[in-house]
Amino acid sequence: MKAIVWTLGILFLGSCSAGDQSVRVSPEDEDFQIVFPAAPQDETETEASGFGEVKMRRFTLAPEGGSITHQLTYHEYPPTIFMLGERWQLLDARRAQVKADLKGKIRDTHEVIELGDEQPGQKFVVETDDDQVVYVRIYFIDDRIYELKVTTPAGQEDPAAAEAFFDSFGLVY
Repeated sequence: MKAIVWTLGILFLGSCSAGDQSVRVSPEDEDFQIVFPAAPQDETETEASGFGEVKMRRFTLAPEGGSITHQLTYHEYPPTIFMLGERWQLLDARRAQVKADLKGKIRDTHEVIELGDEQPGQKFVVETDDDQVVYVRIYFIDDRIYELKVTTPAGQEDPAAAEAFFDSFGLVY
């Protein structure tokens, strides 16, 4: 069973600088922050799985008429997930699922990355069957997998803008 909650505004610290439409998302009950070009939508779902209940929270900015979508999603897993393998194996499985969900192929060989204090991650680019290019970063932090995506139409890629979005993601304790 899925429960979906939509909220806007209360999660945001406001614009990052004068004249800038950017919004820093740093929910009070969370341990991360990220900067979106404008206020994203916030969606929460909970699903039953073979290893327990999985909470999913997604922040999405998909402007009307815009060609670039920004998204941060996390999946919060129960401790039983660790019986399925090591964090790197779970990241590999998540990368395969992202590719399948996007109905595309990985354009660049995935690269192993880390966030801050050796938080394991991967980065890769997916070309979808509907002519989209999706820049992806995934990190396994504590009991969560964070997915950051920037989607653009093929031929309009902006790797620097995608990197700026990814670089704005950080942990706050």
